[in-house]
Amino acid sequence: MSDAANDSSSARNFWQATARVEALPPLGDAPLSDDFRLLADNLPTCCWLARPDGYIVWYNRRWHEYCGTTPEEMEGWGWQRVHDPNHLPRVLASWRGSIASGEPFEMVFPLRGADGIFRPFLTRIVPLRDSEGAIVRWLGANTEIDAQVRAETALRDAKAERDFIIALSTKQRALTDPDSIMRLSAERLAARLGANRAGFYRIAHNRIRYLEGWTDWSLPPLTGEREMRAYGWSVEQYLREGETLVIRDSLAEDAGDWGIVAKAGVGAAISVALAQEGAQPAGLYVNCRAPRDWTADEISLVQEVAELTWLAVERAEATRMLELRVASQGEQLAEATVAAQAAETKVRQLQKMEAVGQLTGGIAHDFNNMLAVVIGALNLMQRRVARGSMDVGKYLEAAMDGANRAAALTQRLLAFSRQQPLAPEAIDANKMMASLNELLVRTLGENVHLEMVLGAGLWKCHADVNGLENVVINLAVNARDAMPDGGWLTIETTNAHIDDAYAREAEIVTGQYVMLAVTDTGIGMTPDVLARAFEPFFTTKGVGRGTGLGLSQVFGFVRQSGGHIRIYSEVGHGTTLKIYLPRDFGEGTAAAKRKIAGVTGALPGGRSEEIVLVVEDEARVRSLSTEALRDLGYTVLHAADGAAAMQIFESGQHVTLLFTDIVMPDMTGRQLADRAKAMLPDLKVIYTTGYTRNAVVHNGTLDPGVHFLPKPFGIDQLGLIVRQVLDEE
Repeated sequence: MSDAANDSSSARNFWQATARVEALPPLGDAPLSDDFRLLADNLPTCCWLARPDGYIVWYNRRWHEYCGTTPEEMEGWGWQRVHDPNHLPRVLASWRGSIASGEPFEMVFPLRGADGIFRPFLTRIVPLRDSEGAIVRWLGANTEIDAQVRAETALRDAKAERDFIIALSTKQRALTDPDSIMRLSAERLAARLGANRAGFYRIAHNRIRYLEGWTDWSLPPLTGEREMRAYGWSVEQYLREGETLVIRDSLAEDAGDWGIVAKAGVGAAISVALAQEGAQPAGLYVNCRAPRDWTADEISLVQEVAELTWLAVERAEATRMLELRVASQGEQLAEATVAAQAAETKVRQLQKMEAVGQLTGGIAHDFNNMLAVVIGALNLMQRRVARGSMDVGKYLEAAMDGANRAAALTQRLLAFSRQQPLAPEAIDANKMMASLNELLVRTLGENVHLEMVLGAGLWKCHADVNGLENVVINLAVNARDAMPDGGWLTIETTNAHIDDAYAREAEIVTGQYVMLAVTDTGIGMTPDVLARAFEPFFTTKGVGRGTGLGLSQVFGFVRQSGGHIRIYSEVGHGTTLKIYLPRDFGEGTAAAKRKIAGVTGALPGGRSEEIVLVVEDEARVRSLSTEALRDLGYTVLHAADGAAAMQIFESGQHVTLLFTDIVMPDMTGRQLADRAKAMLPDLKVIYTTGYTRNAVVHNGTLDPGVHFLPKPFGIDQLGLIVRQVLDEE
């Protein structure tokens, strides 16, 4: 059982005995009974009896044993001899107050023992009264509570020490610099212990190198390096063996080597060496000028602070090394990234050159075939005409076919690059699919069956008519090639609504669309081919067998139209392409127009009072256009550039329609038209070019009210659009 528990048990036994004493008959002046003496002398606490005026007449045996006194010394007011003079005045005042008031007395104060040591006692004094309530005696008891007080003090000290460690650890975690951590810990520890100097050191090769520390300047700061033996053999041994060195009085006669420490002005010291894998890499010292009897708790605190601080220092150093390593690796990564980007650029350039080579091979092959037909047919026509024969119809037809195919190829190139001018309008996709049915059947051949599933109540879509027809035909041809042994081609139409999630993924606008799906039962695509299906110049055919622009052209048209395309395919299970085109909310319906190139028969003619000005910087194109329009009955003027054309306008010559190339030196066709219309507000204009950007086309769409005829064109196309524009209100 602990001392504190013994104190508590003694007090409890005494108060139980006191209750028994108080139950005895009043003593008055009668001598103490044997029963009372026996009971009181065997109590483990000090007790005594006093007269009503406070004069003590008897002490039990425990009192004399503790105090080392005799009854004669203690009689009356002799008890003051064993009291601490510092506490005696308040004890006397309180005791006299109780005598005067008759109230119980209770107080804690120290009493000196036979060994001369003062120990705390809990003292309680109660009055003993007769049957009429008069005080006849005072009964006092002094219970030693030294163990309890020491336990409470130790508990308070332990809590204060724990609070100190927690606060120090919190401060350390906020610091990232090892020197700052050591400086903080040294200052806080010295303040806690009331020391004059504290700090840290490292040990290497029999030398002590002092690190950060703190001093109140009554002792000089320790800096630099010193030999371990400079502090004497005893200190050196402690440091080498990694033991905690405690010096309580360096000036004592038996201090031995501590005298070296005393010469340095240090009366007491603690040094804690931190062992690491058998070595002593570092340590913490605490110095006082005057001798000091270090307690076990103080030594323990220094050891704990040393370990705590060094862990924080190692953590900070590791963090610093990591940051340096990360910074170094970051630089290496940056260099590697630059190198990778350079390599990627080189690879991309090589891929681009390879793609251009593939594109060039495909285009050259197709154009050479077409030119071979045109040149061969024209040569045969020359030979026949030279012999006086006019049987050249089939050669003329072959030459026209080759030229038209070449023109179609250039349009595919423009569509792929999204530079083909579009004239979007409201299209009934169901009617378009129905009108293409016969053409698709012929294109697919006998082994491929065509099925159309056209949705009811289909919205009109907003797109270019000719462009959409080309897309459907292009996809049908691709599907046919994917079904060498035959199969089914299904074309479906339906209304679709694209929500926010899908729109973000597809990078299009949320809203209503018309969906066109083309599905085949062909060989399908591998994941690698599927990933590159829309890639420019990519084709699964060998060099010279195609340009690789098929699906790229489709992709370019759909994106230029503000839509989206998605492809689904699996090897052996066919392919589905879904095209989403924006819904047209206008009230107008699509014009039932066909491709101008497909028109045959008599062309509408012109009248001589209808004056057309042809402006073209390419002489042969200008000459052919002029002759074609004259053959159709128009009065035709011509100019080689914008400046020459403006001279005609400025001369006062009336012009009904301006047919101008867009791309010309010095002045574009658009600039010419704007200046001419400023002079002739009723002037009608048709633009032509083989390639345009931002002149009459913006975002891939013709500007409102603009009439455009793409090159190359035939006399039938030219005649139709001129007549159409002149007849407009």
